[in-house]
Amino acid sequence: MAVLNKVVLGKGTKLYFEDPDNAGDYLYLANAVSIGTLGAKGSFVEVSPIGAEEKDYIAGDQEPEEKEITFNDMPGDAVQERFIAMAQARDNVAIKVEYPNGRVIKADFALNGFNINEPARDAALTVTVYAQRKGHITLETMP
Repeated sequence: MAVLNKVVLGKGTKLYFEDPDNAGDYLYLANAVSIGTLGAKGSFVEVSPIGAEEKDYIAGDQEPEEKEITFNDMPGDAVQERFIAMAQARDNVAIKVEYPNGRVIKADFALNGFNINEPARDAALTVTVYAQRKGHITLETMP
């Protein structure tokens, strides 16, 4: 992909999960409305000697993020229903996110349940799946 020289909106971001029956094939979760942040944020460890006038730090462990993935609740969407069933079963899943600026993130997650969210008179019905990232992320740029 060519270097971008303009800001890109988030619309067009696509969320996928790996088909557990066909490794390497990703299923598109077309009704995702919120996926939160993805990345690798580390903690810091203070290493200041007692005689120091200012605190000093080193990089500590990275903290895999917890994730809440929210969808428009579409019971007829077979891909979404499969993802919710995997969350109910507390399965592990590989997730891929393609951003419209060409970045792609892949990571493994442990799924752990779902909620049908509170209905509101003037809003779409939604469902949220809960997940915890496991291990490292992979950051790529689409060609």
